Amino acid sequence: HYHFGIGALPRDVGELLRNYDLALMVYDYQGNVLGEGHFRLLIPAKVFMYLEAGLPLLVSRRAQATANFAEEHGFGVGVSDEQLRAFPTFLRGLNVDALRRGVLKARETLSMDAQVVRLIELYASIRSAA
Repeated sequence: HYHFGIGALPRDVGELLRNYDLALMVYDYQGNVLGEGHFRLLIPAKVFMYLEAGLPLLVSRRAQATANFAEEHGFGVGVSDEQLRAFPTFLRGLNVDALRRGVLKARETLSMDAQVVRLIELYASIRSAA
């Protein structure tokens, strides 16, 4: 079951999302006006809000960069159009406990504490190239 709630401030979203089992980013992209680069390259900020809230992510396979990122870090699964059409069956076969463990590991691996050195190196390389 799902429901749409009222909007929330970014600082409150993590707490609100903790009441759910999964984060969904599954869409029917038929007739979409966005370019293919959007799907190949974009990882929306809400992915990190879902991680903060401890939610495994189910994401449309068409959102290639996001699906690959979630699968690479073990906190999500890319969902094909066929799986989306048979979503109840897909959900029954999902190992949610393994995905929850993946969320905990990804939160540690992708944390600012773990990534700050890479960020500083990136800024230094940009600065030296300018």
